[in-house]
Amino acid sequence: MSRSCDIIIAGGGMIGASLACALEGLGLDVVVVEAAPAPDSALPAAALDERTTALAPVTQRILQTLHLWPPLASEAEPIRHIHVSRRGGAGATRLDAARDNLPALGYVVSNRVLGEALSRRLSDCEGVEVLHQTRVCELAHLDAGVRVTLETDEGRRTLQGRLLVAADGAASKCRRLLGIGASRHDYGHSALVTNLALRQPHGGLAYERFTPDGPMALLPMTGGRAALVLTLPQPEVDHWLACSDEALVAEVDRRLGGRLGEIEAVGARQSWPLSLVRASRLTADHGVVVGNAAHTLHPVAGQGFNLGMRDVAVLAETIATTSALESGNWLDAYTRLRQADHQRLVSFSHGLVQLFGRHSPVPAPLLDAGLLGLDLCGPGKRGFARAAMGLGPGLPRLARGLPLHKGTMS
Repeated sequence: MSRSCDIIIAGGGMIGASLACALEGLGLDVVVVEAAPAPDSALPAAALDERTTALAPVTQRILQTLHLWPPLASEAEPIRHIHVSRRGGAGATRLDAARDNLPALGYVVSNRVLGEALSRRLSDCEGVEVLHQTRVCELAHLDAGVRVTLETDEGRRTLQGRLLVAADGAASKCRRLLGIGASRHDYGHSALVTNLALRQPHGGLAYERFTPDGPMALLPMTGGRAALVLTLPQPEVDHWLACSDEALVAEVDRRLGGRLGEIEAVGARQSWPLSLVRASRLTADHGVVVGNAAHTLHPVAGQGFNLGMRDVAVLAETIATTSALESGNWLDAYTRLRQADHQRLVSFSHGLVQLFGRHSPVPAPLLDAGLLGLDLCGPGKRGFARAAMGLGPGLPRLARGLPLHKGTMS
């Protein structure tokens, strides 16, 4: 069995699904290839056991333009204040949305809620077909595109497209099939994540705390909860996964300098090893890599998904403006448009880990002075906040609230 389409998106996760939604209305035949089974919305999720994502304001605007924000709005907790500090240090930087006349510095939403909204939106997208429990296993280059062999429960089939988008994660098979290499830096740490039910209202306050063992973050969630991301040296992971809730809360409070407050309940814990993965290039003949397949970042700044969503917005707009998907010129243009943003965010997140780590090249008093100086410098702090929120010149149309249509010009 064989079929042809315009664009094949390998990976139907949050980035791949968002791209499919962004391409709706461009008159394209899009097929999303997803290894996971179709979601079952009838399965309840424990509120305390949900992974979360921090959405930058630019990402929120993209989701709004794609008609994805209405079902998310009531489930997304605004970040109104951010407190950045170093354990044992006197300096701190405080960001405040109201002071900068912003509705929020970001939003925290559960991956389950975001995934369900994307799934419902995809089912209504004209010109988009989703193939669940399907994997790309082989690829052949053609003069005018690619032919992929798909593995399904019913056997193998082929699918031909004018463009293959690899959105299948950090270990992307399609990236390798396109002949694109990737570098990997292992941080020797893991991220332990869980959710906490707080006794006192959090007031939309997020903490970013740097410790010698690694950074940690506490993010406000709906329902009086907070999402904890605790970075641990690899040898300590098993201990903190297995310890009692009381011991974990005490350790988090110690690292946070006694700011945690009373905890009513602790959710299930998960962990994964941390590494920096970067694709050697973003495009190949009739192929492009996006999201974690192009860049997997340390979670210290919470920018990985937001960077991937800007990939989505720029790629969809570039596709909308090209006259022929078969031409390689527009792929070169996409690379030029994304390189600076990728480099900036990779350098920023990796630099924070190195700067505030145990082997920092900068003496601790200078780090404290830097945090305090940034807090006191209004223009500098506003610039830092805007960069963290993804704001700046040259935003793609979707990030400016402008829909795409065939022939769209910036």
